[in-house]
Amino acid sequence: MRSMSTPSQNPATDSAARVPEDAAGRQRVDDCLSRLGVSDVVRSMPKDDDELNTSLCQGRFRRVVFADLDAVLSMLWKGHGNLDRWLAAGVRIELADPPKDCEREWLTPLVLTAESLSRWKKREYRRKTLAAALLSFLALLAAALLLLFSAR
Repeated sequence: MRSMSTPSQNPATDSAARVPEDAAGRQRVDDCLSRLGVSDVVRSMPKDDDELNTSLCQGRFRRVVFADLDAVLSMLWKGHGNLDRWLAAGVRIELADPPKDCEREWLTPLVLTAESLSRWKKREYRRKTLAAALLSFLALLAAALLLLFSAR
């Protein structure tokens, strides 16, 4: 099993795994990979989420295994997960430990959450851009007034 940082990836590898930092999480991922019959997998640590996201968006893998829903969501919250692009590339998302109350149908709420987060980030970006422009205008106005009154 290779690491994401390995420069020469085997193009035949069709599975990736985001490996958690804790031993229990790593064991859950290993057990899931074993249940799925996956022997050749590219492993990625949370610090490499941006690289994993790029590979998933490009469709380099047909499957990605996460320890649990929190692992997927943490990539999204950090801005390193483009779930819509993964799905468009045909990537199948597997959870080693799916939520107990919705083991079979967790992907739909996840997609809806990712879409909602994307809309929120866009609104937040526009709000921050507008606030920065307004503050810049006020700073320039204050500087102009200061220069005007200090010249007198």
